[in-house]
Amino acid sequence: MENLKLCFRRRLLFLVTLVSLTMILIVSSSVLADTVGPSITGVYPAKDAVISVSKITVSLTAKDQDNLVASSVVMKLDNIGVQPITEYGWIDEWTDDYTTLSIYYPATLSNGVHNMEVSVADGVGNKTTYIWSFVVGQPPKITSVSPVDGTVVTDRRPIVSAVISGGSLDLGSITMNIDGSQVPTSFDAITGQVTYIPTSDMSNESSHIVSLAARDTSGNSAQAQWKFTVNTYTDMTFSVDDNTCQKCHQRTSHPMNNCGKCHGLNLDPVQPVYPLDNCYRCHYNSNTFPAAYHTGGLPVSMQPDHPVRTTDSCVECHTKNWGPSIPAYHNVTNTANRHITSSTGCTTCHATSLTREHQRRTDSSGSALTCFTCHGNPDVRVQTAISTKNTACSACHSLGTTGGHPAHSSGLDSNCQTCHSDSILTEPQFHRQNGCQICHSAGAGDIVKYSISTKNTNCFSCHSEGHNVNFVQKVPADISQYPGFAWSVPLNAAIWAGEPWFTADYASAGAKIIISNRLQSVSGTEVNTWYDQNMADNGWAKTSGSVQGADNFTATYSKGNRMATVNFYGGENHDPSSRFIGYRLEVLYK
Repeated sequence: MENLKLCFRRRLLFLVTLVSLTMILIVSSSVLADTVGPSITGVYPAKDAVISVSKITVSLTAKDQDNLVASSVVMKLDNIGVQPITEYGWIDEWTDDYTTLSIYYPATLSNGVHNMEVSVADGVGNKTTYIWSFVVGQPPKITSVSPVDGTVVTDRRPIVSAVISGGSLDLGSITMNIDGSQVPTSFDAITGQVTYIPTSDMSNESSHIVSLAARDTSGNSAQAQWKFTVNTYTDMTFSVDDNTCQKCHQRTSHPMNNCGKCHGLNLDPVQPVYPLDNCYRCHYNSNTFPAAYHTGGLPVSMQPDHPVRTTDSCVECHTKNWGPSIPAYHNVTNTANRHITSSTGCTTCHATSLTREHQRRTDSSGSALTCFTCHGNPDVRVQTAISTKNTACSACHSLGTTGGHPAHSSGLDSNCQTCHSDSILTEPQFHRQNGCQICHSAGAGDIVKYSISTKNTNCFSCHSEGHNVNFVQKVPADISQYPGFAWSVPLNAAIWAGEPWFTADYASAGAKIIISNRLQSVSGTEVNTWYDQNMADNGWAKTSGSVQGADNFTATYSKGNRMATVNFYGGENHDPSSRFIGYRLEVLYK
């Protein structure tokens, strides 16, 4: 009996132990099971990143020891599902590594914020969802700047512009500065062009720096800077040759009288002073660079193949880019810049560069001025100004009280001068307070331009009325009026424009005509001869003459840029066959 009880107890203990072990295994299994999803690394673009390119490849890598399931990958771009590329890693070239999965998606994105979501599961069904965002902010581009950087423009009011493209532009961010001051601009949303047009003339011979800045709505900015020069004057040209150089520079006084001044003293084989000239041609009889030069330096013990160059060609050395010790020859631009005047108050009408100003002028014989009009001039004042580098206008020109200009006599009598002046330069009511440019500008009226071109400073050359009074201009002293006739006051010649006898040359502003009364007994031949003689005495040259019978002629004369025509006829009109009613003279002039 005792044996049966012992056997039962043993069996019961075995069952209890077996159940306990089973429960322990079940509990242990539940505790050790993998419940963690794949890890995510190598995310591009990174979370909250701001990138400046729109064409990118979104990429990341998933890792898990329970392997990855490529078919489980779900990707969303801005909440829209997309199909990514998946690729397992590899252990070797034959064996894939299923514990690593690379996920790619090529995309072309607009500027702004983009949201990404990627889900991936491992081999036991654990899933990881990674959510992040980034910003695409491709900065605007500034192109097509105008005027082109470094150019010279002849328009005193040039259009300054550029094209801004790319992204969502913040219109309020567009700022253009010229020479450090902001200017108002207009923007064309279709073309992207931002434009500024000056409302007044820019200074002649002036350089200007333009700075343009803009940004998009994401805060990405773009800047551009360029420079241009305004110059309406023509530069004085010259040839570059030995003859030109030696008109100012004497070979005998050339400062480069030894090798070292041109070539340097190459005494250090480790850090040689590189010659300015092509040393290889002389010392190695070659135009290639021998390795020995760079390791051992130039063999200074060798004798040069030329004597001391006291009479060598100027352009042999001064047409190459040697550096500061051997300057380049004077080009047109730096010649103009070397001759900037030190005078003030003249540049409203005149160029700041003496070479540009003299290019506009001629000498007393009408020949163009050149460099050697001054540099070969025997005048002591001119040579002193050159030797002392005195660029003041007064160094060569006796300016006097009128600044070197004509007297600008107004032609007013003493009664008018009570309020006005006997000179336009000092006339207080208008001219003095408005300055020279009120007349000497492109916008001046035709009659003003005519008066300037003919050097007529009489007030009545431009003004025909004032104070409710009509003004009559005097006949110029060099316009001859045949004695014995009564003459009209000067009239505007254009009144007769279009009539058969009228010459179109006198239809312009400022042209005048004076008309005589009629006389019954005058010799046309005598009148013709008298005019030829008197006009010549007054400096006029006869350019043409037409005689249609002894008592009907036309004669034209010139004087500088002026002209005058004399008509003599006896008929009712200019037709020689018309009925005779008395001789009349007309003198047209401008």
